[in-house]
This record gives sequence, C-alpha cells and structure tokens, in this order.
Amino acid sequence: MHCPQFIRCLPRFLLLLLLAGLVGCGSDDRMDRRDERDPFIIRGDARKRAGDIDGAIEQYLKGLERRPQLALAHLKLGIEFKDHKRDYLRAIYHLQRYLEKRPDATRNALIEDLIRRAHTQYLASLPNPPAGAIEEVARLERENAMLRGQIEDLTRQLQEGSATSARATGAPERQPPAAARATPAPTQQPIRPRTPEPAAEEPAEAPRTYRVQRGDTLSRIAGRVYNDSSQWRRIFEANRGVLDTPESLREGQELIIP
Repeated sequence: MHCPQFIRCLPRFLLLLLLAGLVGCGSDDRMDRRDERDPFIIRGDARKRAGDIDGAIEQYLKGLERRPQLALAHLKLGIEFKDHKRDYLRAIYHLQRYLEKRPDATRNALIEDLIRRAHTQYLASLPNPPAGAIEEVARLERENAMLRGQIEDLTRQLQEGSATSARATGAPERQPPAAARATPAPTQQPIRPRTPEPAAEEPAEAPRTYRVQRGDTLSRIAGRVYNDSSQWRRIFEANRGVLDTPESLREGQELIIP
C-alpha cells in the first residue's frame, strides 16, 4: 500500500477501532466485555433471540441479584423496558444505573440519548401530556431503531474485540454453556388480552399481604396474585413506604397486595 493511500484510509480505520473500543480502551469497556461472559447475560441474550422478552428480563434481573456490580445487565434491562415493555420509568432507572457504574464506557453518549428519549416518551404517556410531546415522540420513534442498532453494533464489536484479544494472548476463547448455545425456543403461553378484574375479586375489607420469597420480583409476584405480571406497579405504589425502588425487595419482606 502506497503511503498517500494509507494516510487517506487512516482516519476511517481509527474511527472503526474507536467504535470497537480497541483504541485507548478504558477499564469500563474491559469490564463490559467481562460482563458479556456472565452466565445470566448469556442466557438472557439467548432468550431475547428466541423472542422471549420476559424470560430475558428475568435472567438479567437474576444476574443483578447474584452480582449487583453486573452493570451490563442494567443496560440490557433499560433497553428492554423502554422498547418492549414501554415502562419508561424503569428504563430510565436502569440506564442511569449503568452510567453510574460505567462513567467512561464508549457507548455512553448513545445511552444518554436513550434516557432523553425515554423521558419524552414518558411525558407523552401521561393523561395530560405537555404540548408537543406526542409529536416529539413520533419523531423519536423514527430514529429509535437506528440508535438501538448502533448500541447493538458497539456491543457486538466489543465482544469481537474480546475474542480477538483472547486469541492474540493464546488464552482459550470462552464459549457459552452448551445450554445457552443450543437453547430451543421456549414454549410460550399465548398472550391473553388484559381484561378488567371482576369487582367480586376485589377484597371487601383489608388488602391481602404477600411474604417475599427468594428470587421474587414485583413482576413475578403480580403474575402470581393477579395472573398478569404487568400489574407490578400496583404493588409497588401500595408499598412505597417500604420499597425505595422496584428492585429493593428483600426475602421475608411483607407486602400489601391491593
């Protein structure tokens, strides 16, 4: 390759390396690559590829229960809550938690943009949204797929960079567990349309209580008591006195079930 042609290609080459986190790669990107090899992240990603979003969220939450420092689980939860569950408050919480744990990660500018979009979408979802909020959401929706694709590309490039580093040092490349590599598409129950609860099922006197068990989440509890995991916010709002966030459940805790 002649020198002038090499010089012309150099800026683009450096940009690609920067996006992959290979130039000046900080400790935050290295920790993200390590998080990608966590068993719960691997299983959650497999569930997502199979179309089981609830199963993916469950695996990411379990990963945080086992390893609260698993920052990448916060990022993946934030994206799933925003794009698939339309639960913008939880999406903002998890995305901000990721930024707190990885303040110097390569993709943080994209994540800050996701947070701004989630704020706007939340405002538009209110009963009396601010003027112009709905129009702004329509514009953001058109750009959202591109932004999500950029984050997924960066994640894939970080994974490839990790594999390249392992081959260069002679270290064996870690493979996902066999169960994750060959996970069949889970059999999902058909999603039933949400129907209002009959008035007869509402408690006539004092509300019920529920004692938190190991591994419980608010979504799982709502699925048990209401047969509808999306009703978790009713439980959260009724227990604001003992729950700071939806993730602050403790085993043995007694919750009011409205």
